[in-house]
Amino acid sequence: ELDHHPASDDDVNYDDEAFSSSSTIAAVPSSLLETTSDDESPTTTTTTTSQVVTVHSSLAAGPIDYARGWAWQQNLLNQRLNQRRSQGDNDDSNNNNNNNNVDVDTILILEHEPVYTLGRGANENHLTSLCEDGKNRLARSCRGPGSARLSMDKLDPELLTMSSSMEQSVEHLLLSNNMANITPVMLELPNNNNNNDTAVEEVPIYRIDRGGEVTHHGPGQLVVYPLLDLRRAPLEQDLHWYLRQIEQVVIDTLHDYDIATVRDDSNTGVWFGPSKVAAVGVSSSRWITTHGFALNVSPNLQYFDTSYILPCGIEGRGVTSMEEIMRNRGETTIPTLEEVATTALTKMEAVFGIDIEQN
Repeated sequence: ELDHHPASDDDVNYDDEAFSSSSTIAAVPSSLLETTSDDESPTTTTTTTSQVVTVHSSLAAGPIDYARGWAWQQNLLNQRLNQRRSQGDNDDSNNNNNNNNVDVDTILILEHEPVYTLGRGANENHLTSLCEDGKNRLARSCRGPGSARLSMDKLDPELLTMSSSMEQSVEHLLLSNNMANITPVMLELPNNNNNNDTAVEEVPIYRIDRGGEVTHHGPGQLVVYPLLDLRRAPLEQDLHWYLRQIEQVVIDTLHDYDIATVRDDSNTGVWFGPSKVAAVGVSSSRWITTHGFALNVSPNLQYFDTSYILPCGIEGRGVTSMEEIMRNRGETTIPTLEEVATTALTKMEAVFGIDIEQN
C-alpha cells in the first residue's frame, strides 16, 4: 500500500481493528502495521520541562462537514512540516513560546455531520448496501479526479501562509485544486433524522489517510484529533505506546461516568462488553500524529446498522454509546459533548503528562 500512497513518504498508519490489544506491546506483529522508513528509524527524544498543548474546539458551532475537519488537520500538519523543511527539519520544543512558530502540538475537538470513512487499506465491501459503481470509486486503486479519496501529494506553501487566520487557511484549502476534484460517494439511506421530512438521506463516503476499516461519524459523537509530536518529551517515540495511551484516555474518561470498559484482545478501540463504544484510527507524518479517536456519546446508532456497513470490518460485534449504556441502567441525564470533552482533556493531561490550554 505504501508504494501507492500519494500523501507523503513518511506516514505511519495503524489499522484500527488489526492491532493486538495485549499488554505486551512487542506481541503486535509488524505485518499489521503500515510503516515507512522515516518513522521506523528511532531518533533522540527532545527533552523539555513542560509540554503545552493548545486545544481548538468547534463544538459550539455544531457538527461540521468531514472534509472541513480533515482540511483543518492537514493545514495544521503541513504548516508544521513546511516550517521544519525551511529550518532543516530541526525540532526545537522551546519554540512553543515563539508567537511566529507554527510547529506546536494541538488537539482538535469537534463533531461531524453524518459521514462514512474508510482507512487507507480498508475493504470497500464492508459497505454492505453500496452499489458496485460506488465501491469501484472507493477502491484502493482508484485515484485522481472523480475519486472519493481525501489525500494530497503536497500542499502549495502559499496555501499555508496566504491567510491570517486558520479559518481562512482552511477555506483556501477547501477551494484549492487539491480538493476540487475530490467527490465523495453518496450512500442513500432511509432518513434517520426525525426533524426532516425527506424520505431519503444522502451520506457521503470518503477513503482517507488513516489506519482502520469503515466507520461512521455523526452528531452526538465526540471526535478528538491530537496533532502531537511524539519526539517531544514527555511523549514517547513509539506509535504502539501512543495508540495504547489513546485507548487509556477513553477508558479513564468513561470511568468517570461509571462505565467500565476494556481493550480487546484482537481489535483496537474501547469496548463495553461485546460492543465498541469508541473507535481509534491514527496516522503519523514525521512523528506528528493525525486522526485520533471517536467516542460515541449520544449518536444515532442506526447509522451503524449492518445492513449499511460492517462497522470496523468486524463480524458479530456491535456498536454502543454512552447514552445507550446509561439509559439501559435507568439514567435519564446524559452528559453533553462539551462535558465529555472536558473530562477527556483532563484525562489526556494525566495519561500523556502534558499541560493543556484552551484556545
